[in-house]
Amino acid sequence: MVAGLRVGSAIGARIEDLGADRGHRVLNLTVKGGRRRRVPLPPVLAHVLDEMIAERGGPAEGPLFLTPTGLPIYELYVHRLIRRLARRAGLASASALSPHSLRHTATTEILDATGGDLRPA
Repeated sequence: MVAGLRVGSAIGARIEDLGADRGHRVLNLTVKGGRRRRVPLPPVLAHVLDEMIAERGGPAEGPLFLTPTGLPIYELYVHRLIRRLARRAGLASASALSPHSLRHTATTEILDATGGDLRPA
């Protein structure tokens, strides 16, 4: 399962926004409209984020996502990264992919996994 976040919300995430709620890892994000939202993280994503932070020496604060040079990532960087990885994977549609198209895919995956029922369990 994937989180399906908007690219603007994801790239603005900070390490100190990670937390826990009733035993689940969450990310407290600023979303469209400037509102704050608590997003539950799938366990595999939470694990990867924890490993990524540990590789950086375990800082307690700062941007969650950085470029290889240590700068905070930005939207155009994410666009280029998605297309570069898609080309490397040999996807015919690599040049048409964007963060938003991946968000659509995430939504489809969530709908398929829940049989279209988005009500909380």
